[in-house]
Amino acid sequence: MTPFANDVHSLESSGSATLDLKLPAPRSNRVRKWIPVLMAVAIFAAGVICGAAVVRLSTKAKPLGNWNDLLSRVARRMQRDLDLTESQRTSVERVMQAHQPQLDRIHARTVTEMRSELQQVIEELSAVLTPEQARRFRSEAQPRLDEHFPPVDAGGRSQPLSK
Repeated sequence: MTPFANDVHSLESSGSATLDLKLPAPRSNRVRKWIPVLMAVAIFAAGVICGAAVVRLSTKAKPLGNWNDLLSRVARRMQRDLDLTESQRTSVERVMQAHQPQLDRIHARTVTEMRSELQQVIEELSAVLTPEQARRFRSEAQPRLDEHFPPVDAGGRSQPLSK
């Protein structure tokens, strides 16, 4: 008998309908054994991809502690990336030391000029604002100015950028 008879009369005459239930053929055991392995590999691969993306996005260059760290960081990076010999490393240090005084003078002049000009901008903008707005603006602008353009001491060296 078919699962559902199309003939209404045949159902009425027998008084009941029967379902012919056939279960799907079971999968072979080999396929079942590989499903958890494939799922584990997929989860592991997704974890590796997500982890690499997070590391790549969250890695930032370390900010300079102060201006004077710049040349020493360049020298360390050259040593690490270029695998310098001892004589090359000594020569690199000699070149860095020879140029450091001129770089300090340029940096001091530039930072002093930028700081002076930006301080003037802060003053002029504060004059446009209400006293309360000016107070709030200065409380945010002055620390940023100090962070990015630190005061320069008498020796031409800037204060540390990080607090």
